[in-house]
Parts: sequence; C-alpha cells; structure tokens
Amino acid sequence: MVDDDVPQHGSGVRPISRRTLAKGAAWTTPVLVAGSVVPAQAASAPATPCQCLVGYSRGSDWTRTDNTYTFDMNVLNSNCGLLSLFFSVVNADDPTAAYSVTYTDSTAATVNGSTAGNLLAIGTITGTLTVPAGKTVSRFCVAIDVSYRFILSSTVRTCTLQLCWGLTNPTASSGSLVVG
Repeated sequence: MVDDDVPQHGSGVRPISRRTLAKGAAWTTPVLVAGSVVPAQAASAPATPCQCLVGYSRGSDWTRTDNTYTFDMNVLNSNCGLLSLFFSVVNADDPTAAYSVTYTDSTAATVNGSTAGNLLAIGTITGTLTVPAGKTVSRFCVAIDVSYRFILSSTVRTCTLQLCWGLTNPTASSGSLVVG
C-alpha cells in the first residue's frame, strides 16, 4: 500500500526530512506567538506608570512634629506587569504636591506640600505637609506629578498619581497609614 501524501522516491519530488520540517516550525512559531499575543497585551496595557502604581499600607507610616506631618507612602506596581520593565526610574519629586486634607473636626482643605521618591515597580514616596495650628489630619489624598520615560526613548513625560491614605490614631505623634 502506498500513501498518496508522501512523495515516492523516483517521482521527481524530494521528500521533506523531519529536520527540515522542524527548522521551519522553529522559525514560524515565534512569529505566530508574537503576532497573536503582543497586540492583545498592547491594547489593554496601561499607558503610564500612574495607571499602574497604587498605595500599599504595609510599612507606610506618618509622624508629626508640631504642625508638620511627614508621610512615608509605600507604592507598588499593581497592574502593569512586565510593562513596568519598559519604564525607567520614575521620579516622584514634586515640590508643590497638592494635598486634599480632612481634619479630625470634619473640616477639609487643600494644602500645598511636597513629595520625593524614586520608583520602578515598588518604592516609597516621602511627603511633607504643614497644616494650620490646632488642626489634626485624619485622612488625605495627594496628587503627585510623576516624571518617567520609556527605556527606548529619551523623551521625559509627566503624569499625575493620586494616592489616598487614612491615619491610624490621628491625635498621636506617629502611626501607620492605611490605603483608602
């Protein structure tokens, strides 16, 4: 019995060896994989690190001296995944960061402060804020201008990262920060 799909010797057609077939498959597979996976990831991937970075409560804390608060806000990469590898170090130094503050007496205000820190997939942003005498912060949100660049580009871009925190035991001189 002769298989019609396999060329016979002497028929003028050279048979394809398994090695030749494997070489062709090896070259074709990466193209197929890249062609099918990359567009789906590119379409859904965040465009800036500000869409990836979120506050992380563990290890985040605050201290108060007179009317000046210092916040150590831990930040991590929430949903960029491997895309974060394409961002260079993110600079969160913002000398005019705007803080939306809620005080323990339920009044609210916007107060200018500052932030400093360098991030990639994880890091700490230190914030400083001075409030009016007699006011005690219970919760705050801060809008931080973050500078970044893609590794393959020299163009520096800026996005705004919004972080919100609650202070544990706000009448004390120090405590933990809780995301929210």
